Amino acid sequence: MNDQNLTEFSGVVGRVLRSSFSWRTLATGAALGFLLLVLSFVLGVAGAPNAGVFVVQILMAVAMARFALNGLHGEWDGTVFSASGGSWSQVFSVAGRFLLATLAWLVPVFFLGLSSMVPAQVLMSGPSAGPGMGASLLAFAAYLFLSTLTPPLFLIAAVSAENLGEFFSAAHWKRLFTGRSSDLFMVYAAYSGALAMTFILAVPVVLGALALAWQLALLVGGIALAFVFGLMVCLMGRLCGFFAFGNADSAPAPAAAPAGPGTATAMGRVAAAGGSLAAGVTASTVSPVQAVLGGGQPGLTGGPPVLTDTREPLAEASRKFTSDPDGAIAVLEDANERYAPHPQILHALCMLTHKAGRNDDAAKYARTALPLCLDRGALPLAAEIFRTLWEVRGSLELKRDHKLQIAAVFLRSDELAYAANTFALVLQDDANDARAIKGVMQVAEKFLKVRNQPVDAEKLYTYLLEVAPDSPLAEYVQQGLDSARKMATQAQTA
Repeated sequence: MNDQNLTEFSGVVGRVLRSSFSWRTLATGAALGFLLLVLSFVLGVAGAPNAGVFVVQILMAVAMARFALNGLHGEWDGTVFSASGGSWSQVFSVAGRFLLATLAWLVPVFFLGLSSMVPAQVLMSGPSAGPGMGASLLAFAAYLFLSTLTPPLFLIAAVSAENLGEFFSAAHWKRLFTGRSSDLFMVYAAYSGALAMTFILAVPVVLGALALAWQLALLVGGIALAFVFGLMVCLMGRLCGFFAFGNADSAPAPAAAPAGPGTATAMGRVAAAGGSLAAGVTASTVSPVQAVLGGGQPGLTGGPPVLTDTREPLAEASRKFTSDPDGAIAVLEDANERYAPHPQILHALCMLTHKAGRNDDAAKYARTALPLCLDRGALPLAAEIFRTLWEVRGSLELKRDHKLQIAAVFLRSDELAYAANTFALVLQDDANDARAIKGVMQVAEKFLKVRNQPVDAEKLYTYLLEVAPDSPLAEYVQQGLDSARKMATQAQTA
């Protein structure tokens, strides 16, 4: 990693941070906060309120493990109930490893003084509170320090380990963190900075509500606390999940974005899929996302072994490609033959064979890679493959649901022309597919309300009325078309 340049992870941090500020974070915080209140009440009734320290750790460990696994599998948003990163049994495995390491310092701190912590009102009374106050304060200070310092380290190691033995392996920790101090610092900085800024912005809002009515302040304060709580777990989890994959500098460079349909470049103007769609629509200028993905799912008994660490073959292929493209591809082909199919290896094979001009091989690998990536939740990888091989999209044998998933990825990443054209591929087979129609409507709405490009929105609405005039959604499409035409007229007369 070149210390003079930004790493791939620096771009990931920004997008993770942006994606975390959503209603999904609030929903997560509200659900976890409600559960925590219930558990705290039960502990209070049981006469063991200080045991809440462990309850909080367990609850947050499970929630952060959920988000870390989802981040490891390329999910940028979602709630704590999203399962794109794997089953709940996998979540509990990661949380168990994380908790085991956390308990190594939490238990001593608890019995050295945290267990005898007195209520907050007594803490404010000063030294007269009793001779044990010093030990309690020291234990509380240690708790705050360690609960801030250790979670990223433990969670990254836990989510990237295959088992408990690997988690406690020195080689595992060395591989994860050697040469990545700047990336690790970004995790701490983004996490603490986001929480601090959220709190600072929430305080005047709550005070303003208090000036109007204490009931309103209570409501606003509760919402703010729920959001902050959700942000704590989802931001930490996702940052650690994406970090655990590693720096993309070690992976083969992706092939240059291919020309879009009817264009000179992928960032040019995308013509219609099927002849009339989105003619003249300007494609997104957002750079392709280098998605991340964790290890593959375990294979069946007696099958090929699972490749748990893709760094070595990807790095070797990256080094060789410039001087020996065929040799670099051979490295990846060997890994693909020796191990169970892995989304990252197949993705790299698609990219490099396409870049080397071996388009038939690229399409062959894509037919295996696309369903695998989509089934494993590696949606950005699938979208990049599909975009790269757009010219031979008909030979990729994608199912309707897979096309819809890829189109949704394009829509979320603001690659609107590719999103519209991919939804159109579904409409070519079934003109009344409601999900595809709604997808094109969403693209048109983004052109209309976000990009202020009513002419492009008008073309999309017109296309929908042409291909699906009898759809139950036709009335809403017509309303959108009227709005687009009105905005286009206003723009012309302005």
